[in-house]
Amino acid sequence: MDKTTKKENRGGAREGAGRKGLGNTKRVSICLTDELVPVFKQLGGAKWLRCELECVA
Repeated sequence: MDKTTKKENRGGAREGAGRKGLGNTKRVSICLTDELVPVFKQLGGAKWLRCELECVA
């Protein structure tokens, strides 16, 4: 059997697989200076920012 006809039972999309979503979201980007990147990560990154934004909304 060559590689083109060999069937493997691994991989591919499966129901329930992958990272769970956060609901209805939109992707945005921000620009930070080199000095602010480690501060942002230390504070918690995107999770921290979402929490902060929810507090003021």
